[in-house]
Amino acid sequence: MGRLSGGSPPVEPPTIRMTRATRSIAATSGPTKMGRSAARAAPFVVHSAATRQRTSFAPASEWYVWAMTHSTTGPVHLLALTGAGISVESGLSTYRAMNGLWRNHAVKDVATPYGFAQDPVTSWSFWSERRAEAQRAVPNQGHVALATLEQLLGDRFLLVTQNVDGLHQRAGNQRVVELHGNLHESRCDKCERPRFADDRIYQGSAPKCEQCSDGLLRPAVVWFGEAIQQKDMDVVERFMARAAKHRFIFMAIGTSGIVTPASAFVEEARKLGAESWLVNLDPARNEAYFDRVLLGESGTILPQLLAEKRAQFMSP
Repeated sequence: MGRLSGGSPPVEPPTIRMTRATRSIAATSGPTKMGRSAARAAPFVVHSAATRQRTSFAPASEWYVWAMTHSTTGPVHLLALTGAGISVESGLSTYRAMNGLWRNHAVKDVATPYGFAQDPVTSWSFWSERRAEAQRAVPNQGHVALATLEQLLGDRFLLVTQNVDGLHQRAGNQRVVELHGNLHESRCDKCERPRFADDRIYQGSAPKCEQCSDGLLRPAVVWFGEAIQQKDMDVVERFMARAAKHRFIFMAIGTSGIVTPASAFVEEARKLGAESWLVNLDPARNEAYFDRVLLGESGTILPQLLAEKRAQFMSP
């Protein structure tokens, strides 16, 4: 297994033309053949990238749950990657939804080290709004389902998130790697002061570091142009190496498949023999690398995966 790095190159998967149709995936191999009664029985469709065949299943069918839980090579190990899509279901906004602008400021100008150095007050106003929005948000059923999976799998589960809102922890997850940091923490832009919990709202001000009196506090998030911490990538790599010795499932939820290095995780997992699953409201850029694709809201799909046979996830 090659070393995972925060500087991994972008993924450039082959393009698959797909269209939405009643929460189903219409592959280029043929049109959707689901009548209204079938659509009611199967709110989402499982698409097999390997065979290019589409098959509808009732969400908690015996086959479906068996496929997610049965193992002939040892206990299931699940690596879950979440992106902005799961937070959107809790009402949070995304950079993409802002069309790259915030109050006529380019989002990258308030979310880069350069932008912060040029105008820390405006940058803090942007992040204070994000902080307040995250404080008001409530974890949705997708978050709760992932917390339940961690309870069932124990150390055979790892959640890696690109989100900074802290909703996974509020839902109950503890085995979490926050690739892009945490919005509810701050750090100094000059000294080595450790990041610390901070939910204060800084509108119209840029707070100074009380420890060194020279630097300014900034949100403890990874901005555009900054590297992801290698220690976080190492945690992911170690989990993958251990999971490869058992039945390994990689599941991406609410991701665009564009942002690196997370978009390349599915490739690394597949090299190690993992089954790859995508749960997304819309097709992802790197969708071609997934064995199964489920289009729909994670708050609907993930709880249905746990509806039956959840005992099979129990740690031995």
